[in-house]
Amino acid sequence: MSDDAPIPMTDGEFFILQDDGYFILRKGVVIFGECIMWGIYLVVLSFLVYRLTRRPSQNYRMPAPRKRVLILMLVMFFLSTVFLVLSIVRFAVSVNIVNMAPLVDGQTYQDRIANGILIDEVLFYTMSTIFSIQFLLGDTIVLWRTYAVWEDKPLYLLFPCILWFAALVILPVERAAYALCWNFTRDEIRPQWCAPAANLNIVGWSLTMGTNGVATAMIAYKAWKHRRLIKRSLGPNARRTLVERILALLIESGFLYLAWWAAMSTTLIQFLTWGFGIQFQQHMWYMGNQVVGLYPALIVVLVDFQRSVWDTTFAEGSNMDSRVAQGSRLQFASGSRGVDVNLSSGTAGGNSDYYTLSAIKKSSFGGGEL
Repeated sequence: MSDDAPIPMTDGEFFILQDDGYFILRKGVVIFGECIMWGIYLVVLSFLVYRLTRRPSQNYRMPAPRKRVLILMLVMFFLSTVFLVLSIVRFAVSVNIVNMAPLVDGQTYQDRIANGILIDEVLFYTMSTIFSIQFLLGDTIVLWRTYAVWEDKPLYLLFPCILWFAALVILPVERAAYALCWNFTRDEIRPQWCAPAANLNIVGWSLTMGTNGVATAMIAYKAWKHRRLIKRSLGPNARRTLVERILALLIESGFLYLAWWAAMSTTLIQFLTWGFGIQFQQHMWYMGNQVVGLYPALIVVLVDFQRSVWDTTFAEGSNMDSRVAQGSRLQFASGSRGVDVNLSSGTAGGNSDYYTLSAIKKSSFGGGEL
């Protein structure tokens, strides 16, 4: 009977089970949160695709700008979906190798972990590359929005465009440095490449956040100029115009996006210990990829929704019937007009709203009636 007595668990076995339980729980919660964000992204994208592909008439042909926006949004959603799939695969591979693989004589726990390190590193490298590419693609939408507001002075966009291009140049260099650091072909790292790779990563993040920050500040400045003109022309109690409401959407969403990435930058901090800190980092990193794609899609939808709600009120109470078509739909200006056409001339009200909105609509959905 003594041979059948249970063998007490050693401290080493206990810590192995505890660490494994933490890993499964932590990763499961993180992937669940990522799936929720992906679902929200899918709903927003579905509405966006509907808006971009609907045909107001039988002979309607989708304008080229609208096609470009649609293609870019679909590419970003595809990358986000691949990222989610790789997240699930990475988790499943880790659990399979450590917990479910057949036992080999003489194999230690560390040996089992080592078998999955290479696969895990390759998957993580692929996911982080997708993340970086999406970051740059999302910034192109931000720059496009800024161009819609500063169409009359495109040279003002030179600085944020330089920031974006610098981030684009750094990306392949940083990815190559990380590949050399991790040295996928051998079970060792190259420390001489790890520090430069980490520094390039920080520089790339700073440039992309700088692009968004400068672009948002430029839109905020244009909104401030517009509001100052409205107050000077119509008095301090003048109601907010449509242009101001749309610009406010762009500004608020831009600053929320920056706040998110300020929190996201904690993933660059390596000294956080296991617990809430590392859990927060992983949530931000995995969900952040979905946010990168969701943000530009949500901006297009919000601007479109704000304009659509306003169209009905505007058509009912405005005397600008010559500029509004039947059915409460705002028409595009026939020519290419800068955002500041009416602002610079000192006339406020309907014309300013009309031409500024026209520029924003062109950048989002292309020419023609929306």
